[in-house]
Amino acid sequence: MHKISETSAAVLLWALKGIYQSTAATQYLAKLDLSAGVELNKACTAIWPHYGELILNRKFGILQLCQSILTQDKPHDKQIEQIIIAGAGLDAMGIELAARFPACRIFEIDWENMDIKHQLAENSSCLFIHADLQDAMSCKQALEKADWSPTQPSLLLLEGITYYIEDKALENLCKTLAPQIVIAEYMKPTHAMTEQAHQISHAVFATIQKHCEIGDIRTYEAGELSTLIGLKMADLWSMQRLEADRMGQNRHFPTSKAGWIEIGLFRNT
Repeated sequence: MHKISETSAAVLLWALKGIYQSTAATQYLAKLDLSAGVELNKACTAIWPHYGELILNRKFGILQLCQSILTQDKPHDKQIEQIIIAGAGLDAMGIELAARFPACRIFEIDWENMDIKHQLAENSSCLFIHADLQDAMSCKQALEKADWSPTQPSLLLLEGITYYIEDKALENLCKTLAPQIVIAEYMKPTHAMTEQAHQISHAVFATIQKHCEIGDIRTYEAGELSTLIGLKMADLWSMQRLEADRMGQNRHFPTSKAGWIEIGLFRNT
């Protein structure tokens, strides 16, 4: 079994609860040693016992959004046949998407672990590409080498990386790859959440920073992110909306300000 980083393992310990359901994803996840994430997972749950629900809502929402986009029937939109997952790490999102949408080509890109993931995900059609997200042109060249077509419509998925990647690097990545659609998950600024949400998120990310020695966390409002990446915001999923879609009711996120992350859908038209 391959042992993975604390943050990735901690997230996957929550995501194992029914989010990834394909055979390819479950077989892949069974090969990962998630023990490195147990302490961090417990530390976050100790801060707020329902923290795992936020992760489940987030991943559920992304899968539902992809489902909607890839099965849409809109004559004015070109059909998406390519998905780029930036900063994919060892998460199983791309493997799950490849299993659900075999006609769509899934390109996972990150600066490490892609060779290992290729070996572990032997039953997946995903393409695992090694490149530095801080260098947009090298990412584009690596994708093209893997037979990604810049002339065909792409969906770019940004999950779990907007917190850490520098603004300019994120801007360059989006403008260089020029996707038709971007799905971006991001942290909201303090004024856009309740005091309780701020206290929980602040404590959780301080814990993550302590465990993993990462830098400052970047936050965005939807309009700010739209301007940065040069795409128009088409829709927005608050944690309130994500929970209602997943659970049929709101238990932990009763208002749009009760959550500290959002998922934005951005288009180039």
